[in-house]
Amino acid sequence: MTSTLSPSVWFFFSLVPFFLLCALILIVYLRRSRLRLPPGPPGIPAISHLHLLGTEIHRSLWELSKRYGPLMFLRFGSVPVIIASTPATARLILQKHDHIFSCRSPTAVAMHITECKDLLFSQPGPYFKLIRQLSFSELFGSKRLQSFRCLISQEIRHLLCEVADCSDKVSVRERLYETSFSIISRMTVGKHAKDILSHSPTGPSYSLLAVIVEILDLVGVSNIGDYIPLLAWMDLQGCVRRSKGTFAEVNGYIWRDHQ
Repeated sequence: MTSTLSPSVWFFFSLVPFFLLCALILIVYLRRSRLRLPPGPPGIPAISHLHLLGTEIHRSLWELSKRYGPLMFLRFGSVPVIIASTPATARLILQKHDHIFSCRSPTAVAMHITECKDLLFSQPGPYFKLIRQLSFSELFGSKRLQSFRCLISQEIRHLLCEVADCSDKVSVRERLYETSFSIISRMTVGKHAKDILSHSPTGPSYSLLAVIVEILDLVGVSNIGDYIPLLAWMDLQGCVRRSKGTFAEVNGYIWRDHQ
């Protein structure tokens, strides 16, 4: 025995998705109004404002700021983002209200390389406070920097001599990377970063400098999986795969130093 639904019932069920969509839009609007968010462009469902970002993200954000002001609200997939595009607004966020904006969403790269326990990605709390105090007291404090003044001068002088003696084109970014990492490496472990090598019997060896450059490149990638969790398992840009390889190299340095 079969039963048929009347046209009025079918019409009611056909309107259910429409009512659900209206309710969702209303909830989002009320929530945004309650939070008093900064102005921003209209977004697209699922990806929100990701389509507005070009290959040079900083230029895309600068163009948007010309229309929506120095403080604007965007949503990258499911991640809400507030953009400060002037020194004054950045100072308000980073200095005056840093206790409000200090939380950062964990990324796949940070989770695989440092488990978000580094100074950049760790969440506010006792651990973050401890590593911040250690960094400033042992490395970046004025007295410590003064004690490393001779070392820093040597590295800068070496950089200038290399650039002056080079007859070909010079990659400024690469040279600055090498100098910066050498200064930090000599301050922390007493060796040049490029002289610290991994010795892996199962694969190629890498210098610590190459590993650090790889980490910086990975941190700078806008990983789609961080913004659209449904696509994270696909690892479209290979960030997770590269992060796992880099983590293995970092682990090799740590275990070697403890042996």
